[in-house]
Amino acid sequence: MRLLLLSNNPVSLTNANGRTLKNLLYFFKSEELAQIYTTGESYDSSFCSSFLGISDGEVIKSFFKRSAVISDKKKVGEAEETSSPSGKKGKKTALTMLLRDIVWSNCRSVKKKILSFAKEFSPDAILFQMGDAAFTVKYASFLAKNLNIPLFVYNTEDYYFKDYDFMKKNGKKTFFYRIFHRKFCKAVDDMMKLKPKTVYNCEGLKDLYNKKFSDNGIVIYNSSSFKPKKDAIKNGLILYAGNLGVGRHKSLIKLSKLLKKVESDAVITVYGNASKEVLDDFAAADNIDYRGFVDYDTVCSLLSGAKLLVHVESFDEYFVKDSRYAFSTKLSDYCAAGVPMLLYLNDTCEAYSFFTKNGGAFVVKGEETDSVYHALFDEEKRLATVKRAKELFEIYNDPEKNGRQFRNYVETELNNG
Repeated sequence: MRLLLLSNNPVSLTNANGRTLKNLLYFFKSEELAQIYTTGESYDSSFCSSFLGISDGEVIKSFFKRSAVISDKKKVGEAEETSSPSGKKGKKTALTMLLRDIVWSNCRSVKKKILSFAKEFSPDAILFQMGDAAFTVKYASFLAKNLNIPLFVYNTEDYYFKDYDFMKKNGKKTFFYRIFHRKFCKAVDDMMKLKPKTVYNCEGLKDLYNKKFSDNGIVIYNSSSFKPKKDAIKNGLILYAGNLGVGRHKSLIKLSKLLKKVESDAVITVYGNASKEVLDDFAAADNIDYRGFVDYDTVCSLLSGAKLLVHVESFDEYFVKDSRYAFSTKLSDYCAAGVPMLLYLNDTCEAYSFFTKNGGAFVVKGEETDSVYHALFDEEKRLATVKRAKELFEIYNDPEKNGRQFRNYVETELNNG
């Protein structure tokens, strides 16, 4: 069985999207896979038989210089900077996304190269990892129709339903966002008319799309290949390692104050990329120890030796709405780590619903400190929580189980077709 992948990022171990794809494809051999991706990132040739990585910069040159041709190959490990449609790396806005869509959607050499690459691989089906760009949705439909093969869509976000400018983070509709979102929804509507087979990463997201499209997709939660390091140094940290955007750093500061009420010298040790605003807020906080960015392997080592693993979501009105269906990829790592989890989440998000229903974590509700106390000091409950988290990992996050489920899903649909 040959599967053609279409996504923003390549299959890899270096970013969350790449790891998510890799784990979903656990039971596919590299020779069964080829990938088209839309960044200039480096790729690892061990994951797929061939890659076609096209950057914004290449597309812009081909669009404005009709004679330019998309390059056949990039050297393994050779990264290329992505660009905005203006030709410079810039801030993501509705306007730049609109321009990007116009350039990508109307670049003949891109269409020609993508179709040629796909035909040469001769896939049995397409797996499209959907993001927020309309042109990738159009290319998924374009390939499925031209190759006359089934389309599988892996969806982890609710961009179709974001009727506000999520790039400005203010909850309002801007003029350019109205156009951008209309074009995106039109592309998704056209794609869903092809009756693709859909996979979602949580129940809430599946239900949301099913109400609109009646697509009867399946749910496969994020998998993790993380294995606790038996020889890890027990650092005893209260640890957060991950995204510091989308308002999460403010929730970390609020949680640190709750920790201080229970244990005056409790400190949350934080790893991740931080903006100047985040650094300034952390500097003004008493119980935050920010240590910068580290790679995924280092994170895994840190998780294994921690005392407590922290995950937070924002309580800001905008982010509560924006992240309602987000389900962090690192929670599957946390479930496998063998360390208790302390979650500080708004009660509308998917992770809150999942862990309050299934257990496996200490969940802080409002400003109460009971969960914080038990997470720090109640060894019996700490051990019971870890045991339950490992059970949840085996049910929902095990890469072998989830990889087998996805492969069986593809095989069954192809045989039925």
